Amino acid sequence: MLFFCLHPISLAWNSSHVNLNIHFTSLQWIAYLAFIQLVCIALLRLASNVIHDTIMTIKTTILQHQKNPNYVSCCTLLEEFFARINTFTETQQLHAKIVLSGNQQDGLFGANLMNAYFNCRRFEDARQVFNKIPKPNKIHWNTLIKGYAINGYCEEALELYHQMLVAALYPNVFTFPFVVKACADLAALQQGRCIHKRTIRSGLDSNIYVGSALIDMYAKCRKMEDACKVFNKMSERNIISWTAMIAGFAQNGNAKKALEVFHQVQVEGMKPNSVTITSLLPACTILSAVHLGKEIHGCLVKGVFDFDVVAANALVDMYGKCSVIDYARKVFDNMSTRTANSWNAMIVGYTRNRNCDEALRLFHQMQEASVGPDSVTWNAMISGYAQNGYANEAFHFTRTMQLADVKPISITILSILPLCAKLGALQKGREIHGFVVRRELESETSVGNALLDMYAKCGNIEIANKVFHKITQRDTISWTIIIAAHGMHGRGRDSLILFQKMLQEDIKPNRITFIGVLSACSHAGLVDEGWHCFHCMIQEFSLTPWVEHYACMVDLLGRAHKLDEACELIKMMPIEPGAGVWGALLSACRVYHNIELGEYAAEQLFKLEPLNSGNYILLSNIYAESGRLDEARNIRVMMKDKGVKKTPGCSWIEIKEGIHQFFVGDVSHPETEKIYAMLEKLYQLLRAAGYVPDTRFALHDV
Repeated sequence: MLFFCLHPISLAWNSSHVNLNIHFTSLQWIAYLAFIQLVCIALLRLASNVIHDTIMTIKTTILQHQKNPNYVSCCTLLEEFFARINTFTETQQLHAKIVLSGNQQDGLFGANLMNAYFNCRRFEDARQVFNKIPKPNKIHWNTLIKGYAINGYCEEALELYHQMLVAALYPNVFTFPFVVKACADLAALQQGRCIHKRTIRSGLDSNIYVGSALIDMYAKCRKMEDACKVFNKMSERNIISWTAMIAGFAQNGNAKKALEVFHQVQVEGMKPNSVTITSLLPACTILSAVHLGKEIHGCLVKGVFDFDVVAANALVDMYGKCSVIDYARKVFDNMSTRTANSWNAMIVGYTRNRNCDEALRLFHQMQEASVGPDSVTWNAMISGYAQNGYANEAFHFTRTMQLADVKPISITILSILPLCAKLGALQKGREIHGFVVRRELESETSVGNALLDMYAKCGNIEIANKVFHKITQRDTISWTIIIAAHGMHGRGRDSLILFQKMLQEDIKPNRITFIGVLSACSHAGLVDEGWHCFHCMIQEFSLTPWVEHYACMVDLLGRAHKLDEACELIKMMPIEPGAGVWGALLSACRVYHNIELGEYAAEQLFKLEPLNSGNYILLSNIYAESGRLDEARNIRVMMKDKGVKKTPGCSWIEIKEGIHQFFVGDVSHPETEKIYAMLEKLYQLLRAAGYVPDTRFALHDV
């Protein structure tokens, strides 16, 4: 028999029963609480009958001392006891004993049991506990709302909030922070405003926790003016309130204001925590203020601010995004504890800085570490390879990810589909489309837009149309892509019809939309329609044209042999003409053999883009086509003197599982001999069929 003695508190324990003999004095209450807490933790690991007796003992103790001022402390003890239960099996065992003891309808245990289930992410079980309580009180409602809100089930949390009102139970300071959080996560501004009004009627809008939640909600809904009003009304503020303001300004792109608020925090004498630091460092990233990031880093090292793994991860992320990758690696290497976020931040840092080899080495190290790669890691690698042009590696990682039983998500799709579009890898795109259909992601607007863009750029406009019609919530981007797609395929009038349908559905076009419309008019030779759309953009939608819009108009007029009109438009431009404008004019001069105007356009391009070989080659070919070979030769000499090198022509072809890339005169492919033999055979067949190539507009070798 073991005896634990602490006079006048004693506990006798043997294998058959648990007996607590407790004598309370006001001075000994704290000692009792601390002692019984340790006992509960130990007993939790014993057999289920001990759990039952422990529950009953705690309950009896609490009920006997309900009138004692320290009754709240006893309830806190019960919460701590339940908090120690961290597995579903333990929760089930405890729940079973509560039922067997006849206490399943006791509100004393209901809220804590729900919390235990929420901690195990067993939401339905938590809801069943709630449903079996005959008359749930505010504590039960608040526990259920909180459990759903913090686990991302925001719509359910808001629905419960409305049910709570119907049950004539009015929300309190423990309700509002979590329903406001649900509105913030859903960006549900109108619902958030309604709840804000109720907090005002309840007199809780200036409460420190309610106010902080409201600030966060308005910030996430991009309403920083409202967030500032809430902040200024708060009678008391803590570091959570200040951090919410810092995060809000940083998230809404006002990095300078975020830094100002941070300095005010220091003036107020408050100590920032790791959440404050992680909210502030993105502001340093936006401003490319590495020196400020280093100052914060120094304060963390010196212990001025709390330096935990969360703050360290934020530093790694900041240094990586500011291209100070060596500093990021030093922080990473000095971390005593690394989470999955630590590895992911470092891997993303390397891929952003075009060092995919080092990112891959870290990925393999992560596989060997106790923290294995998660979906974020896989997506970071795929996105990194895709953004850096490593097509085969990106596709390989996507396949390996699926073999590792890590299911691709929307972010994966959005990383890989643009690569398919860029390379014209239609077969790969179709495979991904099949996966999207199986996962029922096709109706997601962002995924649908990516598929639409891929099919359009791969030349399959018919399937692009089908994808477009399957997008349930088409936005401005959806319409812009399909309009531009028809324009690329020479269907200018179809683009205009789609533009009209877009307006009929009350979708407001943006400047990118008008670039697509004007480009479609240009390729189809629709001059009058192009002018109409150009004026419509300015007059009806109050959109000031970008230089790209003027480039489209110059291209439209140039293709229609209206070079004088194009020159007049350039002279009347309220902004400085860019390379796109002069490039469009130069291309038109080549088609219509206007050497003098072409020389002027080329002169402007040489100033704007002195190293762009295409401009020199275009002018050289204008001279060569007109028989002015000396001038063409002079252009080649000019290129050599300036160190301008011609970018070699490049093409891709998709065969089975790989993407094969070829440059002009390329002999690096392992099947080079067979490829050139086949090309020669095709050339002979073409000549035998009477084909004579038109070389008037073929670029002369420079």
